[in-house]
Amino acid sequence: MKVRWVTITATIAVYLGPFTYHLGWGAASSPILCGGSVILNCDHDGESSLLALDKETGHVKWRTARPHAPPSYSTPILWRDGDQTQIIIAGSGRLAAYGLEKGDEVWRVLLPDSGSTPQKKLRRTQRL
Repeated sequence: MKVRWVTITATIAVYLGPFTYHLGWGAASSPILCGGSVILNCDHDGESSLLALDKETGHVKWRTARPHAPPSYSTPILWRDGDQTQIIIAGSGRLAAYGLEKGDEVWRVLLPDSGSTPQKKLRRTQRL
């Protein structure tokens, strides 16, 4: 496998972290690939955000602040609604969808408690 880019440069490392968690363990969200983007949920005790990097260069495409998102370890999933692809994150106390192109919040639903168990994959027949 050919390494295309590394995010351990001073500029990008400062932008991505450090991640702080009051429970003592670090980030646990896995990045996902969609088209030309690498998507990462960066919810932590600091300034939480959703981040899209160009998969070829590693440059930041967009970053969406998630100011009301406490630490969560949820890996985003992709959901197609008609001709629109949305990024869905099940975070602590809420479920939210974001547009793939600009990272704008499309909708949000508050959950009854802070715990959530996201599914890895939604079936085609399932609707949120």
